Amino acid sequence: MKRKTLLWSQWVMAILLLGTLGACSKFLDRKPLNATLEDLNQGGLEGQIYGLYGAIRNGDVAGQGFGGIPWLAMNNFRSDDSEKGSSAADGADWGVIYDQFQYVKDHWSNTTYWDQHYVLIGQANTALQIADSLKLTDAASQINRAEARFFRAFAYFDLVRAFGEVPKIDFRVYSAVDAQRPKSSVAEIYALIDADLQFAAANLPSNWKNAAGSSRFPGRLTKGAAQALAAKTQLYRQNWSAALTLCQSVISSGEYALTGNYDDIWKEAGENNSESIFEIQASIGANNADNYFSWYAIAQGVRGSGDWDLGWGWNTPTQNLVDAFDAN
Repeated sequence: MKRKTLLWSQWVMAILLLGTLGACSKFLDRKPLNATLEDLNQGGLEGQIYGLYGAIRNGDVAGQGFGGIPWLAMNNFRSDDSEKGSSAADGADWGVIYDQFQYVKDHWSNTTYWDQHYVLIGQANTALQIADSLKLTDAASQINRAEARFFRAFAYFDLVRAFGEVPKIDFRVYSAVDAQRPKSSVAEIYALIDADLQFAAANLPSNWKNAAGSSRFPGRLTKGAAQALAAKTQLYRQNWSAALTLCQSVISSGEYALTGNYDDIWKEAGENNSESIFEIQASIGANNADNYFSWYAIAQGVRGSGDWDLGWGWNTPTQNLVDAFDAN
């Protein structure tokens, strides 16, 4: 009798468990009740793509390849627009590397710049490989593909300008061995950039506006952003006609307009203004220890002064840059 009772109890528990699992499945499969159909109808790579936007606005040390001292050194210190600045003894090795062009391959600035750009390229390649493996061909997923290819082009354009010949990795990397590739020619890298930006321009929307005329996704990539970056790459190769055609396409699109006051575009009120073609979005959280890294791209206070706006001496504008602006 006891054995029959036990067996019966086990059958009852099994049935209840199956019913519970079925109920959980139905509950977990429900769509968010506060989401609109438009919110739900996004590409299959949405999560992967949002990670790409995050990669170029990272505020900690790892993100300085796109916004901290390494980015400033590679793109400003080496130019005619700024100097390393401060005293000769302050970061003396930086002056030798970026003002005198005596590069050191193991300097943390160079490796950070290189590594973080290839991290972004790797993330873009992974998103594209996932799209291929899942055979995602719907319109929303094509937009996601376009975003991934834009970011890959964005990273490679930085690399080819900084280093010239670099390894072309346009596939998903599963192990370190996969990434051990010889350098590709500058022409090969630009061919990849051109193909990526052409695809991006053909598949990205002109804007992300809702019915009310405001952007649903401020800072998200558009056709104009792809064309503008493509124009910049043509300028670096002195392809004046191609650059002009792309610029005219952006201007005639009707999506952008000059602001009345140039100064306004640098103010908080000028964020995502009518001149903005591609603007990285960011926010500051309270008591976030990593926030201070954003100062390197603006102005860092004198150490220990307690004031943030006194400047820190690096990235000093040259007279050449000052003279490029109209005094009025």
